[in-house]
Amino acid sequence: MSFFKTLLFVVALLSLSFTLHAQTPAFGVQAGYGIANIFAYGSGDDYRGVYHVGILWHIDLGNRWAIATKLMFNQRGSKSGGDVSGSISNGYLNIPVTARFYFKDITSDATNNGYLLFGPSVGFMLYSGLKVDGLDGTTDTEALYNPWDAGLHVGAGFETKTQKSAVLFVELDCYFGVANIFDKREAGPAFSDTRVLNRGFTLGTGIRF
Repeated sequence: MSFFKTLLFVVALLSLSFTLHAQTPAFGVQAGYGIANIFAYGSGDDYRGVYHVGILWHIDLGNRWAIATKLMFNQRGSKSGGDVSGSISNGYLNIPVTARFYFKDITSDATNNGYLLFGPSVGFMLYSGLKVDGLDGTTDTEALYNPWDAGLHVGAGFETKTQKSAVLFVELDCYFGVANIFDKREAGPAFSDTRVLNRGFTLGTGIRF
């Protein structure tokens, strides 16, 4: 079984846990900012600023565990220097499914709580553009990339309950791509043996109800 099929199976299995537990999922929204890089061994590309925005579903699975599924727009890409400098901007529709381990009992009356998060993600490319410094316009580079991405999220967060039963949270998320995002047929022989991966580090804030 390919890695992509395996990852889809894991995402489906985790999502199925929503149905197996009787608790009602909470709905929320999230947005944030961070840095991203298209990583390749030997590459000198730098991180660039990126943003994300989306919606989420959250369900408690016990005293200290929960799971969250998100539907997020994530901007990714990188900056490059040297003789020709510019930036790559790639947009993805991502579906991460993350487990969350809470430091305090989530069934208690505690107002504040912290948590660790980890889990897989699948993303689908929406667009790709290359902007060269000093030149007008952006070059469409979507053909150079595979139409999907896959990776792993790890991070931590802090949340606080309001008097109206809403939950405010702030979350640090580190994304490590594991799927080669370059289409080797379009990128050319120079990239035939190169793994090109997405990386991102974001700080997001949101609310769920």
